[in-house]
Amino acid sequence: MLDDIKISLIKYRIEQSQDCLDSAVRDFEADSYMPATNRSYYCIFHAMRAVLAIDGFDSKKHSGIISAFQQKYIILTSENICNFSLVFLPSCVTAKP
Repeated sequence: MLDDIKISLIKYRIEQSQDCLDSAVRDFEADSYMPATNRSYYCIFHAMRAVLAIDGFDSKKHSGIISAFQQKYIILTSENICNFSLVFLPSCVTAKP
């Protein structure tokens, strides 16, 4: 069972995520694609932090959040590993000449 403090934290992070999503939509509709991309990233980031808070996990680094979320909630198969790598591990992708 989740205690009241944990529930409050989860709700707060979901609110952060929603605020970022709202900003991303406004930026996108205003043809401001770079800020929309940034806000979209943070929308997902805060949502992942909310889910991980259920387990009592947090990290000061974005890489820690992404790694923990991947390990606990994402099942990688040969079909979806390339898509996951493109989104979360762009340094693993080499540019074509």
